[in-house]
Amino acid sequence: MNIQTLSIVVPTSGCVNKCKFCVSRMHENDYDIKFNGVEIETRIKYAVMNGVNTCIITGTGEPLQNINFLNRLADSFEEIDLQIHLKK
Repeated sequence: MNIQTLSIVVPTSGCVNKCKFCVSRMHENDYDIKFNGVEIETRIKYAVMNGVNTCIITGTGEPLQNINFLNRLADSFEEIDLQIHLKK
């Protein structure tokens, strides 16, 4: 089976929305509100090496509730993109 997309779960302390159709409300949120850039970049690089060019940002809460994580994730994507272009 080939990897097609990379899904990144944005940690939140729960969702401020109470959407009736939300599947995330069916379970508890056990994600730490931490960002480990080395681990994230390692996983992104692995996905890229295997032909993945699509990333889904998801979470057990609204991902925009953790804008700090998203900003750091964007920085990681930019750093990886820079590394890839420098190798060419």
